[in-house]
Amino acid sequence: MSVPPSRTRRLRIPAVAIALVLLLGAGIAAVMGVRSFQAAGNSLEHSYRVINLIEATDAAVRAAEANARGFRNTSVAEYRPQAFAAMARADRLGDQLVELTADNPQQQARARTLAGAIASHMAAMQVLLDVESLDATDADVRRRDAGVNLRRVAELTALSQEMHAVEQMLLQQRRERSEREATTLVLFIVLAMTIALILLGMLLVGLARENRRSRQLEREARHAVSELQHALVLRDTLAEQRRTQSVYAGLLQSCQSREELMSLTMRTVQDLVPGSSGRCYLSRTSQNFLESAASFGNQVISSGDVIMHEQCWALRRGQPHYTRGRSGGLRCEHIDPDTPVEGVSSLCVPLVAQGASLGLLHVSGRTSDGVEDNDAPIIIAIAEQMGMAIANLQLRETLRLQSIATPSPACSTAAIWRRTWSARCCAANAGACRCR
Repeated sequence: MSVPPSRTRRLRIPAVAIALVLLLGAGIAAVMGVRSFQAAGNSLEHSYRVINLIEATDAAVRAAEANARGFRNTSVAEYRPQAFAAMARADRLGDQLVELTADNPQQQARARTLAGAIASHMAAMQVLLDVESLDATDADVRRRDAGVNLRRVAELTALSQEMHAVEQMLLQQRRERSEREATTLVLFIVLAMTIALILLGMLLVGLARENRRSRQLEREARHAVSELQHALVLRDTLAEQRRTQSVYAGLLQSCQSREELMSLTMRTVQDLVPGSSGRCYLSRTSQNFLESAASFGNQVISSGDVIMHEQCWALRRGQPHYTRGRSGGLRCEHIDPDTPVEGVSSLCVPLVAQGASLGLLHVSGRTSDGVEDNDAPIIIAIAEQMGMAIANLQLRETLRLQSIATPSPACSTAAIWRRTWSARCCAANAGACRCR
């Protein structure tokens, strides 16, 4: 029985549009609010800096006056440099106050007046620090100077208090404006988000009703999608294996020794088949047995370091021998018979070049029932390339030895040429030359 179409379908597009507009508006408002908060924070910080600078300037003026009077009254030499340092600091802070209030012309005008008054007061205070006039000034002059000084101090105090009051007022105004903007922004964002969430909830209800119509088709298509995903994963895996094999083939041509070749091959097999392990065997000169030349991984199946030719089905048949669990035929005799059969796969690939058996590549690993094993073909391809590379290294080494060996007088020119350029003659004459 089919489910009737949702009656709210025609309202979905307008609802989505309204929800998007509200969410967009809330986002824009949030961004603008963040910037506004940053500006408000900078303004508040600026006001605090101005207030702190006013207080520091006032403190520097008082310190200069206190040290100058201390020197004048007590004649203690330590007060004199301290008074000069405080004067210089007061002048410097007054100039900084003028620069800091550049955003407010009225406040900057007050700061200029304050800085000028500070400079005048500091110039007048230097008379108190004059050593020569320390004892020459009579009492009447001192009283007159004290009165003038008190008037200057009162003027400076009035200017500082005025600037401080104005800055406190600006600080309060900025706080109130920041709070109003924050409240308005929060209300707008909450309202917009609430309406948007209501619309989205209605859309979700409509979509839930529509989902009931597609569940049957989803169940039917689920298996097909699973198979397609598995095929895509398999395709990607095979593509990566082909790429790794291509890189391996390119590096294989640059190997200069058997050790390099073995190391490259073992690392490539581990990259192609993660979790695998195994050994590579090379035939000895007598061709009666094979010796382990390299191994890799944690051995899933134990195999001896030396095996005989007749112990491996792959060497006896001249083709790869694969076993998986209880399928694939008999196990080779060089594999540990105590290893459990279930969940273990084994692949033996003979290394052959120009019809000659050069060795054996044995790879083993864990497997799962029901999972297709696609690693055997790529390992076989690696073994084929490895066999040709080993033969090329052997041929190259034979040619190198023959090129540095001194030919015996019994060798004719034609025999030397054949021994150098013919592969069969090189293999047959690896020792001393016996050509006739």
